[in-house]
Amino acid sequence: MIEKEYKILLSSFQYEQIKHILEFSEFREQNNYYYETELFELVNKGLTTRIRTIGDEYLFQIKNKLKNKTHGVTTKEEFEESVKEIPKVIEIEKIENIIGFKLNIDSKYAYNIGVLNTKRYICYMNDCEIALDKNEYFGNTDFELEIEFHENENQALDIIDNLNLDKSKNPVGKYKRFLLEKMKHQKEGY
Repeated sequence: MIEKEYKILLSSFQYEQIKHILEFSEFREQNNYYYETELFELVNKGLTTRIRTIGDEYLFQIKNKLKNKTHGVTTKEEFEESVKEIPKVIEIEKIENIIGFKLNIDSKYAYNIGVLNTKRYICYMNDCEIALDKNEYFGNTDFELEIEFHENENQALDIIDNLNLDKSKNPVGKYKRFLLEKMKHQKEGY
């Protein structure tokens, strides 16, 4: 599946405003358990590898960045399969089998490097899925709006304009923010 979306980092004030402006039809709490090699080879290949838990459901997900952000739009190919547990280690060969190509990296394993918790409100407008997220990881909290669309990017842009948000910034995605915070904590000795 191809995923196209805008991601906009929000202040806590903007987050609360949007929570009251839009009529959200769904709320869920999810945990993303991220996996990476010791040499960060997956992220360097444009891959995000995680187990996402929503309630009792465990989803092994891999996102493959197809191209760099164009006008703020992230385009990724997404792979997903149901699993029964959160392993400590995932074999690179399993990742390659799911994505359908060899990564040509030295590592044989990706390790669970931590968890990011998201409290997500969801609604649907103009053929777009809107997710309002509060993310917590390594003692850090941030807020984000994701607008996923299929074909018509203008419908997503209209939503951004109606919410008076700045679409010109290219925010760092959840996984990279998570990695940056993890590295910061490792340097500080946590």
